[in-house]
Amino acid sequence: MPAPGVCLNILSERNLKDGQGSPNDPEKFLDQDFHRLKQICLKERLRFVDNLFPPEMKSIGLGSLTREDLQRVVWRRPHQVINDEQTFSVDYAGIFHFKFWRFGSWVDVVIDDKLPTIDGQLVFVHSKTPNEFWPALLEKAYAKVCGSYADMDMGSISEALMDFTGGPHMTIKLSEASGKLWDAMRRAGQSESLMGCGTPGGQAGLLKNKVLPNGLVEMHAHAITGVAEVVCKDRPVKLLGIFNRWGHGEWNGDWSDRSPLWEHVRPEDQKYNVVLDNGEFWMSMEDFCQNFSDLDICYSDETVGYSRDESSPNLLVSLIQKSHKRNRHLASNFHIGFNIYEVPAHLKVRREKFPASFFRTNPTGKTKTFLNAREVMEFFRFKAGEYLIVPSFQPNEAASFLLTVYSKTEAIIE
Repeated sequence: MPAPGVCLNILSERNLKDGQGSPNDPEKFLDQDFHRLKQICLKERLRFVDNLFPPEMKSIGLGSLTREDLQRVVWRRPHQVINDEQTFSVDYAGIFHFKFWRFGSWVDVVIDDKLPTIDGQLVFVHSKTPNEFWPALLEKAYAKVCGSYADMDMGSISEALMDFTGGPHMTIKLSEASGKLWDAMRRAGQSESLMGCGTPGGQAGLLKNKVLPNGLVEMHAHAITGVAEVVCKDRPVKLLGIFNRWGHGEWNGDWSDRSPLWEHVRPEDQKYNVVLDNGEFWMSMEDFCQNFSDLDICYSDETVGYSRDESSPNLLVSLIQKSHKRNRHLASNFHIGFNIYEVPAHLKVRREKFPASFFRTNPTGKTKTFLNAREVMEFFRFKAGEYLIVPSFQPNEAASFLLTVYSKTEAIIE
């Protein structure tokens, strides 16, 4: 275990693309080698059972199910995933693996195919197609990464998006959103970036939160599936497509499935109005900002979301702290932030030590506040020059951290 406060890695572009921990060469999570384990199972004619995430109650964890339901769980192998009579199932051994991004590296996570069921039905994620089990297997792999199924509820939309894609993300409090919010969402939609949003209210820890009269669910995560502008009665209207991950339960206000406003849009805009009770709906930008509390946008490395005008940001700085607790519910976040100082010419030759007076000057950029979050990030626009980034914790707090810089122009990092 590295000492608290020690930077775990300095990641170069080559490390991220070609070295260990890259998408093509992920690290082995908990030192489990998928190919070696599979060959052992095939040689001994066994179906794999993962002793590091066993099909037991502790892998589900407390909180996601009542104690009574926990007693009813039966772990079953989904034989319809790959049937014995299928030709490509000759080497089927009940073992799968998935990749996730974890604190600067991609990791390969091995699982067995035993899934938790009650009365023959999957307990958690399930597909509308009854013989499709990839979502449930992917969910199990992520539960293993988080520590248990219950620990998946301890995180946030932004953490999940980053763990699944490795892309930088930004969180926007909609009550503080600027007039550039629509442009940011439109660019994210065009680049097929992932977006999620959450409703306020509710009570943490409840198995199922309250459904409001307008059809929205309190304290509930949603996905944004569309960004569109339609013309209604010769006036442009900004609309967002939103998906309730329950697969049912929808907004019933303006621009919902059966809203009379759809009768007044141009014929070419009618394609957006699909009347299905599938959890997906449209709402106006104004209603979105009034009824949702926050927005998360996760970009790919190539589409960080900068606009091309000269006043737009050209730098994104992200600071992530790493807990050494595997289970999310045992991990605690310290308050973290960072300052960025421009290095004057007379100090560039003595980089090994800066005088105390240097740090009493106003920073060129900084986080708005110190947050007890896994990650803090900010966009900046800097002129060409040399800068010093100082990641910080509160007094008497320390943890390992990962500092990442995304630059619109060429940058050298030491």
